[in-house]
Amino acid sequence: MLNMLTAFTDEVDDAEFAVQEILAQLALDKNLRKNSVGLLFCYTDFVATGVMKAICDALPFDVVGCTTMTCAATQGADMAALSLGVLTSDHIRFSAVRSGPLANAPAANLRDAFYRAKQDHAENPALIIAFAPLQHTGGEVTAEALFAVAGDAPVFGLVACDHTLEYEKSYTIFNGSAEKDSAAMVFLYGDIHPRFFLKIISDEKIQKQKAIITASEGGILREVNGMPLMQYMEMLGVSKNNGIENIGVVPFILKYNDGTPPVARAIYKITPEGHAECGGKMPVGATLAVGRLDMDDILKTAWSTVTEAMNDKTPNALLMFPCMSRDLALGADYLAEIDIIQKTVGKSCPYLLAYAGGELCPDFDDSGKLIHRFHNFTFIACAL
Repeated sequence: MLNMLTAFTDEVDDAEFAVQEILAQLALDKNLRKNSVGLLFCYTDFVATGVMKAICDALPFDVVGCTTMTCAATQGADMAALSLGVLTSDHIRFSAVRSGPLANAPAANLRDAFYRAKQDHAENPALIIAFAPLQHTGGEVTAEALFAVAGDAPVFGLVACDHTLEYEKSYTIFNGSAEKDSAAMVFLYGDIHPRFFLKIISDEKIQKQKAIITASEGGILREVNGMPLMQYMEMLGVSKNNGIENIGVVPFILKYNDGTPPVARAIYKITPEGHAECGGKMPVGATLAVGRLDMDDILKTAWSTVTEAMNDKTPNALLMFPCMSRDLALGADYLAEIDIIQKTVGKSCPYLLAYAGGELCPDFDDSGKLIHRFHNFTFIACAL
């Protein structure tokens, strides 16, 4: 059996007080089991002030995680906050590891981390919880390298983010150390059967007109239906002055036409040539539709995802990583999605939430086979 303890603090300046607050909520002396690991998410100021490190140092087990825009735990939620979940079990075993730098050799360094995390275990992990660095080449590059070494082990996690315009203060976290260019991971071993749930946007928020990608390179989208991208977007009424209005709430919904479900891709920016730099590969021949993210649908899809997870079977722990674009789209009501979750889950089970710069969550193809997947604009959840 696996349990999760949770804790939350908005004390970003006084490390001693923050540590005391976290430890009081966890009550480790009576709640900790034989094996434990911590999952930590925080606003980037907690790194700068040393509070994050002080909390990690005070805990008698490995702690991994990343920075985020907004986070929540059973005890509370806010933007400038830190949330912590402790997975603890007498039978499930945990192996935490940090990779080497990923900018130049992602495959080799992730493969090395994978074997270090697995060296003391005869079996494959039942689950990998991954925290990836935010890289402007697109999170899918790191995700695919991780998927390649993971094999059949499901990977659930997120890409680090922060509140700055260029995301220059995004870090992954490993035992109090914050790094910009490495992944941090937890491998779970034993009799555990994670269940995965995800929602992009509702069908009615996706334009009915579909297009075929006719020119692209990696994550750079150049042409659809044989015409320049901006010309096509102007025809749809979402382009203005060779750009896209409210770019942060306009997802591309991509169907690879290979039996796998559609996936959402964020537009990072529009180049001077009118091309779109996207959050994942945009292959020639894929079918593309343009969507629109709005507050009503954010709340609807959050509620439906969590309700599905709770109705399936009340979990011992619920991890949720919605895309940061959803938080941005909520504007001044940035806690509205979390409010829905708090009302839906209540005290039924401990939960942990962090907004993501990209989401890693398995999905299923037409045959029901579990497949690795990298997402944007998506609400993902893992029930344990």
